[in-house]
Amino acid sequence: MSNVEHLNHWRENHKRIKGEEDYKGDHTPLEYLHIHEDEVVGTLHYLEHLELASVDDLRKDILEQKEALKTGVDKEGNPICDDKLEPWDNAELLVCKEGIFTWCWDCEDYVQVGELYPLHSQKIKRIKEGNVVR
Repeated sequence: MSNVEHLNHWRENHKRIKGEEDYKGDHTPLEYLHIHEDEVVGTLHYLEHLELASVDDLRKDILEQKEALKTGVDKEGNPICDDKLEPWDNAELLVCKEGIFTWCWDCEDYVQVGELYPLHSQKIKRIKEGNVVR
């Protein structure tokens, strides 16, 4: 797919999503993972005031789950009722500070599927015609 076709496809999906809150098109679910009060939280938008989480935070959670499955108790000492791993699966793609990741059941790990370019926002100021900026 060429860049122009890809952009046109994105625009078409964006128009539909913007107009319909519960539209389930062919876009891939994506979630930004941020650190808030020492917890990993997922958002649908990049939040500048929060730091992006590291994939190592997600991997640490998986290691804790594996240990709990072996011992039968969680890190607080409470018995667990789960019998399988539960990776972060609210979205297919997870945006972390190291890049874009997805869960792979074959290797039981998060694998990188994309790079993350610097995220920033910008303010746009409009100047009325006839005004001079010095």
